Amino acid sequence: MIWANCIFLFLKRTISIAISRVGRTSEAKDAARMALKSPWWTLGCLYQEVAEVAQWDDEQIEYVKEKVTEEGRQEDLKNGKAPAQIALDEAAFLLDLASIEGTWDDVVERISECYREAGLDDIANFVLYKD
Repeated sequence: MIWANCIFLFLKRTISIAISRVGRTSEAKDAARMALKSPWWTLGCLYQEVAEVAQWDDEQIEYVKEKVTEEGRQEDLKNGKAPAQIALDEAAFLLDLASIEGTWDDVVERISECYREAGLDDIANFVLYKD
């Protein structure tokens, strides 16, 4: 399933850039924004390329960075989000951030911890697995 999503996003991103090149900026912007609503690490290109077509500034990145802070976690708790969901969201946000300004090695330990917090020990172990 994840591969199907990656292929879909790759096509969305490719279509967005192609439409942009023929001067259809409004349609290109819409397609790029649609692609950016999915996990950024599945784009198949640099986030900045798609964000430029979407005419997004760094606000989205700052939002994601804020969500992985303790203040972001506390706000989600206050708003009634389940702790397990907060942990899963943090893992997803960390993957997005690593795809634009870091590496897998920078976040793998914390992602594993997030899955443990969500009660997904098998996935946490899988994330840490090294051949």
